[in-house]
Amino acid sequence: MTNHSSSPSAAAEALIAQLRKKLRNLATEFANGDINREQFQTLYERYQSQINLAALAADELAARPAGNTDETIAIRRNLEGKALAMAVYHYRSQRFIEQVGNFEVPYAAIRDILHDIAERAAVDEPLEPQTHPYGERYLLFVAGKYTVSIMVFSHEPVVRQIATVQNMHADFEVANAAVLQRAQVTGDLAVPFFALVMRSLRKRM
Repeated sequence: MTNHSSSPSAAAEALIAQLRKKLRNLATEFANGDINREQFQTLYERYQSQINLAALAADELAARPAGNTDETIAIRRNLEGKALAMAVYHYRSQRFIEQVGNFEVPYAAIRDILHDIAERAAVDEPLEPQTHPYGERYLLFVAGKYTVSIMVFSHEPVVRQIATVQNMHADFEVANAAVLQRAQVTGDLAVPFFALVMRSLRKRM
């Protein structure tokens, strides 16, 4: 009988969980003023890069026992969603506070979705990720207490990609809670996340 708990795939997932905990601790330390912006961003990127490598290894190991050849694995990768652009919408100010890449989605096209998410966030309703077709692209909405990230993908995102955006968005809100809870967002945000999440998702394709 195979001992799944000691398998290479399980070990990779365990490492990812440990690194995720370190990232959340970093966000909390920054929010509390225990580390500066440079320390936070440098360490965050280091840990996230390690997560990317571990996630890639875990996915490769999981695909092999299923009978996938190198060719089928390559096809799967080519048809996974590639991160093209993203923006972050702030509920209270009703405006975009960060953009990365060429984000060309008109506000009118997603206004109803954003308003619905904001209303649900205001009453602490559960906010699960939403994926919507948008022409030949897909839009992923990942919401938190103060903001929602909207990411443009070339194809429908897979579970691992959605989890990456969820985790980074949650860290962003923890690190910047003092700023995001204001009616207007002013001052510098701790945002290694957005450029980093784009690089993270692109490297996995």
